[in-house]
Amino acid sequence: MIRQKLLYSIIVIALVLGTIFLSSSTPVAFLRSGIILIFRPVFRVSYALGRTVGFSMQQPGADDLSRLQEENQRLREIEQEYTMLREKDAGLEKMVGLKERQHVPLQGGRVLLRGNELGKEFLMLDEGTAKKIRQGDLAIDARGALIGVVRETSDGFSKISLASNPGEAFEIVVAPLNVKALAKGIGNRTFSLELISNDTPVRSGDFALMPGRLGNTNMLVGEITRLTSNVVGAFQNVWATLIAHPETLDEVFIVLE
Repeated sequence: MIRQKLLYSIIVIALVLGTIFLSSSTPVAFLRSGIILIFRPVFRVSYALGRTVGFSMQQPGADDLSRLQEENQRLREIEQEYTMLREKDAGLEKMVGLKERQHVPLQGGRVLLRGNELGKEFLMLDEGTAKKIRQGDLAIDARGALIGVVRETSDGFSKISLASNPGEAFEIVVAPLNVKALAKGIGNRTFSLELISNDTPVRSGDFALMPGRLGNTNMLVGEITRLTSNVVGAFQNVWATLIAHPETLDEVFIVLE
């Protein structure tokens, strides 16, 4: 009995709705417009909800996710290459400016080989005596930081000993105090800065510089990373780290003497 009543109610509602929405008579059209106007917000919400649900159901497949991840990785690599090129261009521009403004004789060379012989690091370049490179010339990077000294050379190559290798030594000043000292290489990209008295207020983070080797520009050598007072002697124990990073270099500049 209840099912029959429910069925009759559904049939009546369907007939009424069909008459309202399918009939073209004026009264019915007026009634239809009123119903639509009243329930328009509900229709809009239902439509928007349907679009949202439908969109959320369209999940990307495994191939799409893989393709998006590959494109994202490729964009990151392009961004990194662009950043490296900008830094390299800025360094080359600085070297060109240094060469032109202060008339510093420089000769560039590409790094062919990096090596280590009995604890002494070296770089091999593709330029040599044919480009007026001589033993004893200093090698710097694009920032003007000291890399090392040319110890062997021939027509088509030069071998650079890193400045921090044992046996290498340079007269330097410690900035900002302009205190004179001697930087001796002790290996492992480290210098021992000697002849700095105990009463000289040097600090970690101060720089060791070679003045007068790049025109009016000081050549960067190292950064002080550790120091201790010497209770026995008159001089402090001071250590500095090589500023240049030879392992990252593709090109080196030789300061021609």
